[in-house]
Parts: sequence; C-alpha cells; structure tokens
Amino acid sequence: MTGTRQPLCVHAFDPFSETDGPGVRAVLWLQGCTLGCPGCFAPETHSRYGREVTVDEMFAYIAMLGGRIEGVTISGGEPLQQFRPLLRLLSRIREETPLSVLVLTGYSWDEIVRMPGAAALRERVDVLFAGRYERDLRLGSGPRGSSNKTLHLFSDRYTVSDLGGASAHRPGISPVAPGAGGVGQNAGMARCPCGVGDRYRDCCGRLHRGEASAATAAELMRSRFSAFTREDEAYLLTTWHPATRPDRVGFEDGPRWTRLEIVRTEDGGPDDDRGVVEFRAHYLDGSAPGELHEVSRFVRHDGAWVYVRGKVIAGD
Repeated sequence: MTGTRQPLCVHAFDPFSETDGPGVRAVLWLQGCTLGCPGCFAPETHSRYGREVTVDEMFAYIAMLGGRIEGVTISGGEPLQQFRPLLRLLSRIREETPLSVLVLTGYSWDEIVRMPGAAALRERVDVLFAGRYERDLRLGSGPRGSSNKTLHLFSDRYTVSDLGGASAHRPGISPVAPGAGGVGQNAGMARCPCGVGDRYRDCCGRLHRGEASAATAAELMRSRFSAFTREDEAYLLTTWHPATRPDRVGFEDGPRWTRLEIVRTEDGGPDDDRGVVEFRAHYLDGSAPGELHEVSRFVRHDGAWVYVRGKVIAGD
C-alpha cells in the first residue's frame, strides 16, 4: 500500500515580519492546538480546520524569499502536533538554505525530550521557546509570549541578548549568560528587499530615512520597491511626481512583494533628467505567486528623481 505524505495544516503565513524573532523573518502559523492554555491570544488557531499545504509548496514559498529574510519562525496553534510534516519542512530549510529557525511551542522541555524524533528536531532548530502560555505572565512584546516559557539554544547562531534577554539552556550545558558566544551579529542584518545585497539599513533604509537621495532612476526604483514591501506610504508619495501623485497609497488586501528584477534601463543616470526602468516585481497574493512586469518613467523634479507613471506589460 502506498500512502500519501501528510500536509501541513496552515493558519497564516507572513513573509516579512520584524516582530517574531531576530531580523526580518518569514512566520508560519500552523493550525490546530489541543493544549487549551487559558487566555490564549490566538484561539482562532485551535481548531483543526485550516488550509492544507504540502511541505514542498510551503518550502517553495520560503525559498522564494531568498536573501530578503534572516530566518523562519514557526508558531501556531501548536507546531509539534504536526510533528512529521513540520520536521520534513525544517529538514529542507536546514539542508537547502542558510536561514535560521525559531520554533514556539506550548509543550514543556520535559515533554519534548520524551517525544519520538526530539533529537532530530533539535538538530534542525536554532532557537526554541517551550512551555504553556500563562496569561498572568504575558509579555508585551517579542515572540516569547509569557515569561515562564523557557528558551533553548541549539546552535551558536544567536545569543540570549538577541532574544530579549531571557535565560537560556543548551542541551548538556549550563545556562548561558547574556552576550556569551554565538553569532548575534546576524540579528538585524537582513538584506535589503531591493535585492542588491546590502543590509536594508545601509541600502534603501538610508533613502527612506532621508539620509541620502537616489543618484539614478534605477536606484529610486529599487528604493520604491523596498518602500512597498515595508508599506512606507510617506516615502512613496514623496518620490511621486506631483502631477500624477495619488492622494494616498492603499496597502489593504494588497500583495506581499517578494523580489525585484531590473530588466533594463534607458538613460536615468546621474547626469540625466529623464529615465526609463523596466522591471519585474514578484509577489505573493495570499499563497499564490505572481509577477508585475512594468515599464516605469522617471524625471528629475526640483533636482531629485521622482516616479511619473508606469505601463504594465501584459501577457508574458
């Protein structure tokens, strides 16, 4: 008899989060939990009725994000109640990407070590928060949830200070003091969404903060793409020509932009007053991938590059 592999039961997926662990992270919330922690702030994740997604499909969504994220956070619901498909996903992330993995579970560490496959889980996870949620000990920020949860570090990728200063344990090692060892310098070092390879804060972040101006039309195009991924309406309106600028930029129910590909440029250099940038912007609409192919026109206005209008290229 040939059986089919169990899919993941998914509640939600966010490709770019800055509140669920170090750096910019993709967050996967799995559906289903029977632990029944009083006061759980995500009761909608408790039922077993969620979207079924194969491990290969979910890995493809994550791999598509490439260098624009630092890692993946798995939450729920209760992730360890989908142990087998979760372990297959974590195996692919560990073997095929450089991404870090953070898992939040309601099971205590003593319960986890008695689970079949606990050693395999530990080999595929960098950070684990373990323990039931306690509403009287709720924390106002960060992924931990409540202060009773224990923090376990299974690699040297992060230090305690990267994860909010909670005391941590490594298997077979005494509690680790804040700042000890690790690769904490990776925290907050995610690549810029524009894809040129620099950290956001040193790339498009400089333009978004007003510390620099785009020298070329292509640089402005990249910074505007990054602004769309971060829903930075102020920057988008500031860099839009006043003759074609809308009253507002609506992000409601819009796609999640994931990758920018510059196809060609025409003029638009440091000494030009006009320029054309043809690009393909890749996105996720829910869980479905898509692409916007556009030719955009830029001009200098009051000495600065601004976006004028774009023509969508359809049917390719």
